[in-house]
Amino acid sequence: MNSLQPGSFKFAHLSDPHLTSLQHISWTTLLNKRIMGYISWKTHRRAEHRREVLDLLVNSLLNQDLDHIVITGDLTHLGLPEEFAEARQWLDSLKNIAETTVIPGNHEAYVSTSYESTLKEWEPYFRSDNGTSMRDGSPAPLNFPSLRLRGPIAFIGLSTASPTLPFLATGTLDLEQLRQIETCLSLETLQPYFKVLLIHHPPLTHSVAWRKRLTNALQLEAVLNRHPVDLILHGHTHKSSLAYLNTPDRAIPVVGVPSASANGSRPGYESQYCLFSLNHTGKSFELSASLYSYFQGKEQFAFSRTLPLNR
Repeated sequence: MNSLQPGSFKFAHLSDPHLTSLQHISWTTLLNKRIMGYISWKTHRRAEHRREVLDLLVNSLLNQDLDHIVITGDLTHLGLPEEFAEARQWLDSLKNIAETTVIPGNHEAYVSTSYESTLKEWEPYFRSDNGTSMRDGSPAPLNFPSLRLRGPIAFIGLSTASPTLPFLATGTLDLEQLRQIETCLSLETLQPYFKVLLIHHPPLTHSVAWRKRLTNALQLEAVLNRHPVDLILHGHTHKSSLAYLNTPDRAIPVVGVPSASANGSRPGYESQYCLFSLNHTGKSFELSASLYSYFQGKEQFAFSRTLPLNR
């Protein structure tokens, strides 16, 4: 069927850790939409998103013998340059577990900012294998979609991070990114791989509130109808979910996970990560998925259930 060697590959999916401390924040940085996010963090989000929960999740990952980790956005709260630097330190700390791929979420684009002072910090974690943009040598800010081939998997990272008006948490794929997604997925060299699409906002229409939606989900769906992937991973909703995007060729599993730092103060929103095991037989792929959940009181992560990926 293809030239890929038979074998197995294990990776973990987590999202929305909101791990930054917001220490020593300057009020001058809040004279915009960020003031609303800061008030939200101050009044309730900091009580829900706890670093100690995230640390327990990382300890759990240590025991999983992983080949890779993927994080689908929202590492920060307000998208401040200091937060990107703090999140970079945390990303670096994961190197003793497995290589990591990250994409940005809407909290990374709370307001319009300089790429050099923000996302550039994370370049080693989303840069394509060739080290440059897929956009014909374009500068680093246009590094999405990213393409990283790891074992039998092609991880394709998208950025829906786009500054929005107050009270909106929408995401958008710019037209050039949509064009490049199609170019990427049509590459002949990519066809033998198991293709995993990473996106922060869920790509299904009517899956979230209007103010939190992916504004051009239908355009992405049109691309995937022509060039389907094998799995879509997202965050943003802070809830565990399994849905399917139906294409003429196949039903694509769409998996979302809750915030990696949520302490369970809201029932049904406790921290989880999803562990995927892909077996490549040489002729076909076999994928299994297991959820590991934070159990408040026991202060630990443990297996909670298997996701039924096959329809």
